[in-house]
Amino acid sequence: MSAPQQDEVQGLEEAFKKLRTGYEKYFAGVERLEPLKERDHVRTTLRRLMTVRSANTAYRYRLQSLQASLVTYESYWNRITKQIEEGTYRRDLLRLERKLSQTPEDQPPAAPAPPPSPTAAAPAAAPTADLSRYPAALQSLYTAFVAARSETGDTRPLSIETMAATVKKQMAAIKEKYKCERVEFTVAVKDGKAILKAIPR
Repeated sequence: MSAPQQDEVQGLEEAFKKLRTGYEKYFAGVERLEPLKERDHVRTTLRRLMTVRSANTAYRYRLQSLQASLVTYESYWNRITKQIEEGTYRRDLLRLERKLSQTPEDQPPAAPAPPPSPTAAAPAAAPTADLSRYPAALQSLYTAFVAARSETGDTRPLSIETMAATVKKQMAAIKEKYKCERVEFTVAVKDGKAILKAIPR
Protein backbone atom coordinates (compact mmCIF):
# COMPACT_ATOMS: atom_id res chain seq x y z
CA MET A 1 0.00 0.00 0.00
CA SER A 2 1.41 3.37 -1.00
CA ALA A 3 1.84 6.13 1.55
CA PRO A 4 -0.95 8.32 0.06
CA GLN A 5 -3.36 5.37 0.08
CA GLN A 6 -2.45 4.52 3.65
CA ASP A 7 -3.00 8.13 4.74
CA GLU A 8 -6.41 8.28 3.02
CA VAL A 9 -7.65 5.04 4.55
CA GLN A 10 -6.37 6.02 7.98
CA GLY A 11 -8.04 9.42 7.68
CA LEU A 12 -11.30 7.75 6.67
CA GLU A 13 -11.12 5.36 9.62
CA GLU A 14 -10.60 8.30 11.97
CA ALA A 15 -13.54 10.17 10.40
CA PHE A 16 -15.74 7.09 10.79
CA LYS A 17 -14.73 6.78 14.44
CA LYS A 18 -15.63 10.44 15.04
CA LEU A 19 -18.93 9.91 13.23
CA ARG A 20 -19.84 7.04 15.54
CA THR A 21 -18.98 9.20 18.56
CA GLY A 22 -21.10 12.01 17.12
CA TYR A 23 -24.14 9.74 16.86
CA GLU A 24 -23.59 8.41 20.38
CA LYS A 25 -23.65 11.99 21.67
CA TYR A 26 -26.73 12.78 19.57
CA PHE A 27 -28.65 9.76 20.85
CA ALA A 28 -27.60 10.59 24.43
CA GLY A 29 -28.97 14.10 24.05
CA VAL A 30 -25.55 15.74 24.40
CA GLU A 31 -25.67 17.08 20.84
CA ARG A 32 -28.86 18.68 19.53
CA LEU A 33 -28.16 18.07 15.83
CA GLU A 34 -27.65 14.81 13.96
CA PRO A 35 -24.13 14.69 12.41
CA LEU A 36 -25.41 14.49 8.83
CA LYS A 37 -22.54 16.47 7.26
CA GLU A 38 -19.95 14.20 8.83
CA ARG A 39 -21.94 11.16 7.73
CA ASP A 40 -22.14 12.43 4.16
CA HIS A 41 -18.39 13.11 4.18
CA VAL A 42 -17.58 9.54 5.26
CA ARG A 43 -20.00 8.07 2.74
CA THR A 44 -18.67 10.18 -0.14
CA THR A 45 -15.02 9.55 0.69
CA LEU A 46 -15.57 5.82 1.00
CA ARG A 47 -17.41 5.71 -2.31
CA ARG A 48 -14.55 7.56 -4.01
CA LEU A 49 -11.85 5.30 -2.57
CA MET A 50 -13.79 2.18 -3.50
CA THR A 51 -13.64 3.21 -7.16
CA VAL A 52 -9.83 3.43 -7.10
CA ARG A 53 -8.31 0.27 -8.48
CA SER A 54 -5.57 -1.22 -6.35
CA ALA A 55 -3.76 -4.53 -6.31
CA ASN A 56 -2.99 -4.11 -2.63
CA THR A 57 -5.01 -6.70 -0.70
CA ALA A 58 -4.68 -4.92 2.65
CA TYR A 59 -5.98 -1.68 1.10
CA ARG A 60 -9.06 -3.38 -0.39
CA TYR A 61 -9.73 -5.32 2.82
CA ARG A 62 -9.70 -2.18 5.00
CA LEU A 63 -12.06 -0.39 2.62
CA GLN A 64 -14.42 -3.38 2.44
CA SER A 65 -14.40 -3.62 6.23
CA LEU A 66 -15.24 0.08 6.51
CA GLN A 67 -18.02 -0.30 3.96
CA ALA A 68 -19.55 -3.24 5.85
CA SER A 69 -19.31 -1.37 9.17
CA LEU A 70 -20.89 1.76 7.69
CA VAL A 71 -23.83 -0.22 6.28
CA THR A 72 -24.40 -1.85 9.67
CA TYR A 73 -24.16 1.40 11.62
CA GLU A 74 -26.33 3.34 9.16
CA SER A 75 -29.10 0.77 9.59
CA TYR A 76 -28.84 1.22 13.37
CA TRP A 77 -28.67 5.03 13.16
CA ASN A 78 -31.70 5.18 10.85
CA ARG A 79 -33.72 2.97 13.19
CA ILE A 80 -32.92 4.99 16.31
CA THR A 81 -33.45 8.31 14.51
CA LYS A 82 -36.89 7.12 13.40
CA GLN A 83 -37.74 6.14 16.98
CA ILE A 84 -36.68 9.60 18.18
CA GLU A 85 -38.84 11.29 15.53
CA GLU A 86 -41.82 9.11 16.48
CA GLY A 87 -41.26 9.63 20.20
CA THR A 88 -40.74 5.91 20.87
CA TYR A 89 -37.01 5.91 21.62
CA ARG A 90 -36.62 4.01 24.92
CA ARG A 91 -33.99 6.36 26.35
CA ASP A 92 -36.26 9.34 25.68
CA LEU A 93 -39.22 7.51 27.18
CA LEU A 94 -37.30 6.73 30.35
CA ARG A 95 -36.18 10.35 30.54
CA LEU A 96 -39.80 11.43 30.09
CA GLU A 97 -40.97 9.12 32.85
CA ARG A 98 -38.32 10.48 35.23
CA LYS A 99 -39.31 14.03 34.31
CA LEU A 100 -43.00 13.40 34.91
CA SER A 101 -42.36 11.54 38.16
CA GLN A 102 -40.61 14.55 39.67
CA THR A 103 -42.51 16.50 42.30
CA PRO A 104 -43.15 20.20 41.60
CA GLU A 105 -40.37 21.04 44.05
CA ASP A 106 -37.92 18.93 42.04
CA GLN A 107 -38.62 20.63 38.72
CA PRO A 108 -36.66 23.73 37.69
CA PRO A 109 -38.56 26.97 38.19
CA ALA A 110 -40.05 28.56 35.11
CA ALA A 111 -38.55 31.81 33.94
CA PRO A 112 -40.56 34.82 35.12
CA ALA A 113 -42.82 36.38 32.50
CA PRO A 114 -41.62 39.75 31.19
CA PRO A 115 -43.57 42.77 32.45
CA PRO A 116 -46.23 44.08 30.05
CA SER A 117 -45.21 46.91 27.80
CA PRO A 118 -46.79 50.21 28.87
CA THR A 119 -47.18 51.18 25.23
CA ALA A 120 -49.07 48.05 24.24
CA ALA A 121 -52.45 48.89 22.76
CA ALA A 122 -53.90 45.43 23.44
CA PRO A 123 -53.07 42.51 25.75
CA ALA A 124 -50.19 40.46 24.40
CA ALA A 125 -50.71 36.85 23.41
CA ALA A 126 -49.53 34.18 25.81
CA PRO A 127 -45.82 33.44 25.27
CA THR A 128 -44.95 30.25 23.43
CA ALA A 129 -43.75 27.49 25.74
CA ASP A 130 -40.07 26.61 25.64
CA LEU A 131 -40.30 23.04 24.37
CA SER A 132 -36.58 22.50 24.86
CA ARG A 133 -37.19 22.26 28.62
CA TYR A 134 -39.03 19.00 28.02
CA PRO A 135 -37.79 15.55 26.94
CA ALA A 136 -37.58 14.92 23.19
CA ALA A 137 -40.26 12.21 23.41
CA LEU A 138 -42.76 14.65 24.92
CA GLN A 139 -41.80 17.35 22.41
CA SER A 140 -42.44 14.99 19.50
CA LEU A 141 -45.72 13.79 20.99
CA TYR A 142 -46.91 17.35 21.62
CA THR A 143 -45.99 18.53 18.12
CA ALA A 144 -47.69 15.55 16.48
CA PHE A 145 -50.82 15.96 18.61
CA VAL A 146 -51.16 19.68 17.88
CA ALA A 147 -50.69 18.99 14.16
CA ALA A 148 -53.33 16.25 14.22
CA ARG A 149 -55.78 18.54 16.02
CA SER A 150 -55.19 21.24 13.47
CA GLU A 151 -55.84 18.84 10.61
CA THR A 152 -59.17 17.85 12.16
CA GLY A 153 -60.19 21.51 12.50
CA ASP A 154 -59.61 21.72 16.26
CA THR A 155 -57.85 25.06 16.82
CA ARG A 156 -58.23 25.25 20.59
CA PRO A 157 -54.95 26.18 22.29
CA LEU A 158 -53.11 23.43 24.13
CA SER A 159 -50.02 23.98 26.25
CA ILE A 160 -47.28 21.40 26.59
CA GLU A 161 -47.74 21.66 30.36
CA THR A 162 -51.32 20.37 29.95
CA MET A 163 -50.06 17.62 27.68
CA ALA A 164 -47.42 16.61 30.24
CA ALA A 165 -50.03 16.42 33.01
CA THR A 166 -52.31 14.29 30.82
CA VAL A 167 -49.50 11.92 29.87
CA LYS A 168 -48.40 11.59 33.51
CA LYS A 169 -51.93 10.77 34.64
CA GLN A 170 -52.53 8.23 31.89
CA MET A 171 -49.11 6.67 32.39
CA ALA A 172 -49.78 6.03 36.06
CA ALA A 173 -53.23 4.57 35.33
CA ILE A 174 -51.98 2.27 32.56
CA LYS A 175 -49.06 1.02 34.65
CA GLU A 176 -51.40 0.28 37.54
CA LYS A 177 -53.92 -1.50 35.30
CA TYR A 178 -51.54 -3.59 33.18
CA LYS A 179 -48.63 -3.93 35.65
CA CYS A 180 -46.22 -2.90 32.88
CA GLU A 181 -42.80 -1.26 33.17
CA ARG A 182 -43.38 1.54 30.68
CA VAL A 183 -46.02 3.12 28.48
CA GLU A 184 -45.59 4.44 24.95
CA PHE A 185 -47.84 7.13 23.51
CA THR A 186 -48.80 7.72 19.89
CA VAL A 187 -51.18 10.14 18.19
CA ALA A 188 -54.22 8.81 16.35
CA VAL A 189 -57.39 10.25 14.82
CA LYS A 190 -60.65 8.61 15.89
CA ASP A 191 -64.12 9.75 14.85
CA GLY A 192 -62.62 12.95 13.45
CA LYS A 193 -60.80 13.81 16.67
CA ALA A 194 -57.12 13.65 17.58
CA ILE A 195 -56.46 11.38 20.54
CA LEU A 196 -53.50 10.06 22.53
CA LYS A 197 -53.16 6.30 22.30
CA ALA A 198 -51.38 4.65 25.23
CA ILE A 199 -49.55 1.37 24.60
CA PRO A 200 -48.40 -0.65 27.63
CA ARG A 201 -44.99 -2.31 27.26
